[in-house]
Amino acid sequence: MITPETIQRIKDACHIEEVIGEFLMLRRRGTNYTACCPFHNERTPSFNVNPARNIFKCFGCGKSGDSISFLMEYQHLTYPEALRFLASKYNIEVEEEELSPEVKAMQYERDSMRHLVEFAQKYYADQLFSADNSALQFFADHSISRETLQQFGIGLAPQGGNTFVSHALASGYSEAMLLKTGLALQTEESGLADAFVDRIIFPYSDTQHASGFAALSLCEGNYIFSPASLLFKPAATFYGLTLSKGAVIKEDCCYMVADAFEVVSVAQSGISNVITPFSQPISDDQIRQLSRFSRNVTFLYPIATHYLHEAAKRLLLSGLHVRVVLVPGGITADAYARQNGSTALQDLAKEKPQNYVFFRINQLVQSMGSSMTQRNEAIREMLTLLRFVSDELERNEYLGYCAQVLDLPEQTLRYELSRLN
Repeated sequence: MITPETIQRIKDACHIEEVIGEFLMLRRRGTNYTACCPFHNERTPSFNVNPARNIFKCFGCGKSGDSISFLMEYQHLTYPEALRFLASKYNIEVEEEELSPEVKAMQYERDSMRHLVEFAQKYYADQLFSADNSALQFFADHSISRETLQQFGIGLAPQGGNTFVSHALASGYSEAMLLKTGLALQTEESGLADAFVDRIIFPYSDTQHASGFAALSLCEGNYIFSPASLLFKPAATFYGLTLSKGAVIKEDCCYMVADAFEVVSVAQSGISNVITPFSQPISDDQIRQLSRFSRNVTFLYPIATHYLHEAAKRLLLSGLHVRVVLVPGGITADAYARQNGSTALQDLAKEKPQNYVFFRINQLVQSMGSSMTQRNEAIREMLTLLRFVSDELERNEYLGYCAQVLDLPEQTLRYELSRLN
């Protein structure tokens, strides 16, 4: 356990506006700061940060506390994890009392996994730049600079069945830990083998350290991912968010793209507030994480995929504002930037977003068949979409628009919507 003296030093060192300012866009109001509350949906700021008293309070939902309780609630940290986060931020040495054997074992395992994953990330990064290879040529063909590759910590898993495993074992890491982190697989033929072979490695980093990987095969065009573990939680993870959260807060918006490579490419094009989810479909944990930084999401996709529609509905249900930009020609943002230049992609992203609900309604109207059955199916899908809109005023506006484009009485649509609830 962390000693009471250390806890007090941490509390004394904290400036709550600095801590919360890492996660929310605070605006000064007199001697205090305000923001939209991250713990409930609201349009006008009721979240107040008081530097003099070193506390926060939301006058909307009633949540209040200090820097530690904010991190516990906002980052889903345990009390010790929040203390360690603050100790690291303010360069305070953590003194600990004797831990229980169970806690010691869990802490040791997590630390061991983290050391191995960081070792792997450095190994893969070194492999990418060790010699000319198809991965470097791929990035050169897509105008991705060495600086961007290093910024994202991108690497290359080499060919060969157990190249990394042999290197890790020779460096003192255990077979058990290689399996637990998902960096190795147990095979009947040859024993332990590399989990990632001949793939570009995109590391996910949390606030400080690498935790897991997405691995892209240039031959097959598919990704495989690190499994969930004590260290890595794919269902609560966005690739790119650690690097982009400052831009997301500043712009009060994030762009959602289809995969990890698109994150890197779009960021290279000058749009830094870009992310992609590690797990699909998008999870409640991911939505909670994202809403800490912004409640505005714009999908930047070549086409409106099934995943886009399902993710948009989940985001709407959570009270986020969703827009969509479909890249002209049904090409990727990366291809559009290479054909038209980075400035053109930036202009497209900023000037062409459409409100997702209006976009989807218009899409359904345009796709309606001539038969009564097809028309009714499209109308039911529109009304089903409206069920995911959490704001009643917005829902009424969309309902009125549906009535207009369908040339149907709004009362009829309202009745049908009530039957779906």
